[in-house]
Amino acid sequence: MGYYTDYSLTVEKKNSHLIDEFLQCSENADFALNSNGSTKTTCKWYEHHDELIDFSKKHSTVVFELSGSGEENGDIWKKYYKNGKCQ
Repeated sequence: MGYYTDYSLTVEKKNSHLIDEFLQCSENADFALNSNGSTKTTCKWYEHHDELIDFSKKHSTVVFELSGSGEENGDIWKKYYKNGKCQ
């Protein structure tokens, strides 16, 4: 059992190569996201927050936007990561 979500990850176009780099660092992200950051499959990715906190520290000037759409009606959200912080 678990909670399934559609994820998408975006960055500024000049930093789009970082999505591929992130996918190589995270097995779960590679399952959830395509190389362009769009949803690959609906999945359980409970570690997304910690993984993006860590990855954003390595690229401290870049803003990563992670969007999610959960299986429950109205569960739509966005998180912004920069330099190890999230909003």
